[in-house]
Amino acid sequence: MVGRPREFDRDKALDTAVRLFWAQGYDATGTAQLADEMGIGRQSMYCAFGDKQDLYLEALSRYTDRQFQRIIDILDGPGTGLERIGKVLDVWIEMAEDPHPMGCLLANTAIELGTRNPAVARALATKLERRRRTFLKVLSDTEAEGQLPAGLSAAEATALLLHLADGMAVAVRTRGGAREVHTMVTSVRKLFGITG
Repeated sequence: MVGRPREFDRDKALDTAVRLFWAQGYDATGTAQLADEMGIGRQSMYCAFGDKQDLYLEALSRYTDRQFQRIIDILDGPGTGLERIGKVLDVWIEMAEDPHPMGCLLANTAIELGTRNPAVARALATKLERRRRTFLKVLSDTEAEGQLPAGLSAAEATALLLHLADGMAVAVRTRGGAREVHTMVTSVRKLFGITG
């Protein structure tokens, strides 16, 4: 008689997978380690999440829902466009000052996997496009309010801020300090005339 599969907390297990992939990357995180850290058997892991790629895709979605939702809530919240962008810059500083910064899982994924994994590349492109549209909406509001620096369009400001975010994620991950992030954020505040 086959024993009943061991029950486990799926959300908790998925959060563990997010943490492992975020800290180590896709290639360096093996299925045995995932199953062990998630506290489930390998077969149970496959039944619940599919193969490693399926689990990674779900982890990316979980990360986006948890980490990026905070940014979306700020950008969709009250205040002028510049006030909302200023609040996002505050969050970026806070993340950079984490004692164990791991950067951004989306940026880490783009660096590690690029386009060599088509399924991950498609999922990543979708998530990054969602991020771009959210920033563009706020910066279009800012442009309409006449608050963008002279000669800078909403599309250009969006590209600038998103490349800054990606650069900060890499800087924090590779150098482990917040000094460069502070410098970059200070420069952006000056450019946009954001106080605080």
